[in-house]
Amino acid sequence: MDERPGLFLNLTEFKRLTLFCYQVLVYDDVMGTWSGHKAKFVRRFANMKEVRDMGVHNYAEAVKAGTFPDPETESYAADQAQWAQFIENQRDDGDDVQ
Repeated sequence: MDERPGLFLNLTEFKRLTLFCYQVLVYDDVMGTWSGHKAKFVRRFANMKEVRDMGVHNYAEAVKAGTFPDPETESYAADQAQWAQFIENQRDDGDDVQ
């Protein structure tokens, strides 16, 4: 097994450990991203569901508030002439572009 400190397992080591335990642990079970029925052999090592759900909530709120994406720091700009040409080409191809 890897001699580095901490919890560093590559995929081969993870498979070996999982096979050693004679069971398959599903990511959603191990990381706690699913809150449905928990089988008897499952141990949840983290509660990533709360973190994931909060991230989705924060993203949706930022989009609704108009603060994401920020046009200056989180967006790419297109040259207006190139954009107009792109739209025209789409119309020529029969695409319904506004």
